Amino acid sequence: MVGVDILITMQNFEQPTVKATQNPFLEKAKGIARSIPERIIEKVKGKTRSIPELTEEQKEARIKMIRLITEGNFRNAGEVAEKYPDLLYSPVIQSAAKEKSIQWLKYSDTLDPRRIATILETFSIPLNTPEVQAAAKQAIIKRLIASELSDVSTIAEQFSIPLNTPEVQAAAKECMMKSLISGYIEPAIWIKEIYPDLLNTPEIQTAAKRGIIHLLAISDSWLRNEVDVISEKFSIPLDTPEVQAAAKGVMVRLLRSGYADSIENAIEIAKIFPKLTDTPEVQAAAKQEMNKRLATDKFSKVLEIAEKFSISLNSQEVKEVFRNWLVRMLESQNLSE
Repeated sequence: MVGVDILITMQNFEQPTVKATQNPFLEKAKGIARSIPERIIEKVKGKTRSIPELTEEQKEARIKMIRLITEGNFRNAGEVAEKYPDLLYSPVIQSAAKEKSIQWLKYSDTLDPRRIATILETFSIPLNTPEVQAAAKQAIIKRLIASELSDVSTIAEQFSIPLNTPEVQAAAKECMMKSLISGYIEPAIWIKEIYPDLLNTPEIQTAAKRGIIHLLAISDSWLRNEVDVISEKFSIPLDTPEVQAAAKGVMVRLLRSGYADSIENAIEIAKIFPKLTDTPEVQAAAKQEMNKRLATDKFSKVLEIAEKFSISLNSQEVKEVFRNWLVRMLESQNLSE
């Protein structure tokens, strides 16, 4: 049987992390298994299937199969079904498979949804039952809220879950906002492709601005490439007062820190916001850093700072700094002689 072969070739799934408690479903299932009527008539895929009375050996196999299913051991359950194929159509076994599949859909973050769908189909359990549909929708919402998007499309496709329901859209919006605010923008870009209408909502626009400000504050030059991405893909102009104020504050702080990496980062921000280099606060911080470097004979970056932050080397203030440095050098040379 094809379905049994699929089960046997499956690796056993890891159980979701849940509290270890006695399984009431298993105990109930054992009782039901022992009290099944002599002959069961059920409909499987629109056809009437007759299941003859089970022998004692088959009943024990059924109990074993239920135990294996509730443990998530579908590979060994498939081996039992290979010997007793009629057990695949036992209502109590189908119920156990459905229960375990729904549990995995709801609570596991690691199981492949396609395998869960295969299990359900192997046991002739329709994927469009209300319980399965509810579990699949919950799985999508859970993954969206947690920004774990790799399986969202797969679940939606396998279980025919529409992504335009209010609950799913709300979860997608929450994911997009968290993604933008944190500066980790890949999930936001992914969701934007599916829900373009969310782009212009006030919450997303505010989150995108906050993300830009956050990335600027981090002061890692490679992260600031994301600033341009957010600005372009989420239509956030970089000349808004909030973004400009944040960029200016970060530039001033980096320049005043005096560290070589910080100066590099300030220069990178200046490339994104060239108009801010002419503001009094940035000019003062850049001159201060030039003066400190000249006063301590650290000439690296002096000319680059002057160039990137529009500091004229002919200004009286800069000339005075150079004159003091030259006097100090001459005095040091005379003392050494």
